Amino acid sequence: MNTPQERIRGLTGDAKWAADEEIQKRSIDELGALGPAAVASLEEIMAVTSREETRRHCIEAIRGIERRGNGSTQKRTHKNNGKPAKK
Repeated sequence: MNTPQERIRGLTGDAKWAADEEIQKRSIDELGALGPAAVASLEEIMAVTSREETRRHCIEAIRGIERRGNGSTQKRTHKNNGKPAKK
C-alpha cells in the first residue's frame, strides 16, 4: 500500500516526465485532488516542464486547491515568478 507521500512522488514523476500529455494532465488532476500536500509538487512540475499547457494545468490545480480552502496556499509564492498565488 502506498503512503500519501509515495503517491505524490509517483504522480509528480508521471507529470514531469511522461511523453503523453494526457498522462501528464491526469497526474496533475490527481495531485490537485490531494490538496495542499501536493502544491509543492505542482510548483516543481511547473519549474521543469517545457510545455506551456502543462504549466497552465498546474496553475489551475493550485487554484482549485485554494478555492476548496484546503490549506493556506493563498500566501504561497510561485517559484517561477515570485508573485503571490491568485485566488
